[in-house]
Amino acid sequence: MTARLSVVVVVHDMQREAPRTLLSLSPHYQRGVAPEEYEVLVVENASPRMLGEAAVSEFGASFRYLVAPEPAGSPACALNAGVRASAAPALGLMIDGARMVTPGAVSLALRCLELYPRAVIGTAGMHLGPDQQQRSVAHGYSGETEDGLLESVGWPADGDRLWEIGATSGSSGAGVTAPLAESCLLFMPRAIFEELGGYDERFCSPGGGLVNLDLYRRASELPDIEWMTLIGEATFHQLHGGVTTSTPESELPGLLGGFHGEYERLRGQPYVIPHRSALFVGHVSPPARRWYGSRG
Repeated sequence: MTARLSVVVVVHDMQREAPRTLLSLSPHYQRGVAPEEYEVLVVENASPRMLGEAAVSEFGASFRYLVAPEPAGSPACALNAGVRASAAPALGLMIDGARMVTPGAVSLALRCLELYPRAVIGTAGMHLGPDQQQRSVAHGYSGETEDGLLESVGWPADGDRLWEIGATSGSSGAGVTAPLAESCLLFMPRAIFEELGGYDERFCSPGGGLVNLDLYRRASELPDIEWMTLIGEATFHQLHGGVTTSTPESELPGLLGGFHGEYERLRGQPYVIPHRSALFVGHVSPPARRWYGSRG
């Protein structure tokens, strides 16, 4: 059976975090999907602490590994290279390999892509911990704290319980049913990705700046697409020294100002969040209900 979906994941200096992300994408963890239905392609931007091929191959034959041909501070080139090396007619795009995934995301996205040939499917972004990590670290939140939280909910036995130990990220700051600024696990047909021209490699700010938000924004402007958001599924960011999540909150305005300035130079206008009406699809598990205003 030929894979229907290629999930491309970019990693950089993530020896602690990436194995958890890859486990959360594995057929042993994802529900309702067979191993042969999708592949996971891990693209590593070079760092002093490489993850390496052996660590990726442990997750099975459907996991592949390559080193980005032109390592850079931005993940855009690595993601585009991963898409070129992938094979399936549909794509899952994960620009940050430190994000763990809830267990129904892959099968639900595949069903949506089968029903809607021009579906663009976003997932809400969450942070592990009691608050956005820029704030949490100022109050003692650490990798060790995070390890303890994951142990407290028995992860990975029940991946839905990530909802019990998370907080909304900045991209979902208005709530998980509000318009998203970006999707850190974004699904679309390969043809749409090619229509967009992929990630814009001119974004060269650390971490890519607004390159992921830019792709999501441009996708929202395409005609005749089905703009969708998965309900009850999300990515959960692990603390790893990321560009924005490791920056003290007092310094964020300057950093983000640079990102927005780069966006405006490239696009000729300020960045605004897409406000295209989304079709919400999915199921809210008991651990996620408080985030959707449901008690029953």
